[in-house]
Amino acid sequence: MGNSKNRPQVFINFRGKDERQKLLPHLKHHLKDRNTNVFTDDDAVGEPLKNLFKHIRRSRIVIVIFSINYLESEWCLDELVEIRKCLETEKIDFAIPIFYKVKTSHVKQQSGNFGKKFVALQKKHRSSRIRRWKKALRYVAKSIGLTYKKRRSW
Repeated sequence: MGNSKNRPQVFINFRGKDERQKLLPHLKHHLKDRNTNVFTDDDAVGEPLKNLFKHIRRSRIVIVIFSINYLESEWCLDELVEIRKCLETEKIDFAIPIFYKVKTSHVKQQSGNFGKKFVALQKKHRSSRIRRWKKALRYVAKSIGLTYKKRRSW
């Protein structure tokens, strides 16, 4: 087994208690079992956002877990904007969206309950920031991803 610095790094972008307690531990466990270096913001509690951006840029792969709670975090959305930039400049090899109990189309189009939360954000923020978030949501959500719908043991 090689040095951990040589292992691929996966950055996981997510928001929410369910994801943190149920999906995230399962996902991290399976990635680490395959000698993959995984980074989440749990690993950097209290770090400024710009430091998290460095971790995003150092990653080869990003997993974005979209959920109904995702839009509660401006932090996640700002990370998503950075992820989009890194994908466009090929600093990241690819992003894998996971649609966790939310419809793919609702994320892409900011519709349904996901869209209602986005409308609430629009009332609180400048239009330029909203445009960046919307562009990032569409860009990453269009990637081939995974959909989680049903309750599982994890």
